[in-house]
Amino acid sequence: ENHHVGRAQAAIELLRTLVSRPEECDGRVLLWGHSHGGNVFALLTNLLAADEETRRRFFRAARPHYRVPLLKFFDFPVWREMQRALRDKACDIRRTKLDFVTFGTPVRYGWDSDGYSKLLHFVFHRPVDGLPECQALFPPTVDDVLTARYGDYIQQIGIAGTNFAPGLLSCRTLVADWRLNRFLQPGIRGRDLLARLRLGLRTHADGESLLVDYGPTQAHIGQHLAGHAIYTRLEWLLFHAEEVARRFYTTDAG
Repeated sequence: ENHHVGRAQAAIELLRTLVSRPEECDGRVLLWGHSHGGNVFALLTNLLAADEETRRRFFRAARPHYRVPLLKFFDFPVWREMQRALRDKACDIRRTKLDFVTFGTPVRYGWDSDGYSKLLHFVFHRPVDGLPECQALFPPTVDDVLTARYGDYIQQIGIAGTNFAPGLLSCRTLVADWRLNRFLQPGIRGRDLLARLRLGLRTHADGESLLVDYGPTQAHIGQHLAGHAIYTRLEWLLFHAEEVARRFYTTDAG
């Protein structure tokens, strides 16, 4: 579910997975995420590194989603469980080094460097004549999108300020999403979206962004999804794995 509540729910579920497997999370864990999966990781780093007051505000903003008002019944008990786990200074996950790799993740949430060890972003991008090398062209033409001429258009347009609303019949989720939007993206106004899109922002402020030209997309848009699906093709798996190993785990990686 591509909205704040969906990403927050995924971050909480991922945290539970990590907390519930201390024997598998001893030392270092490497996680790969495509698209807004990377923004789920970003939320997780903020939850792990935030002070208690900031975490309290996050859980309070999301509360209409996971707890029935007045009755105080938890639809999703995992939220209460993970709030308690985050308060526990002895929680095993705090001793785990988390390494994150993202693929086509739109620039949306910030990352907290105290919540991760290593961070690498792969972004499909082709430079445009007349623009800085790392800037995307906006607006693209229809043909640009159909052929992924200049890279990943979903990564380009799915930035902060865009969001899919939860189902209109899910009143509590709608309220929670609105509250999370105010908490996670303060000061970002919908009226400024076009101006932000014209910036053509490809790279993240945190971690290392690797702009990659994956070559011509021979398939139709239903297969490459405006350049957004290219990372998942098997032919690129070895390249990704080798780059991660070289940039994270060789003696020159630091």
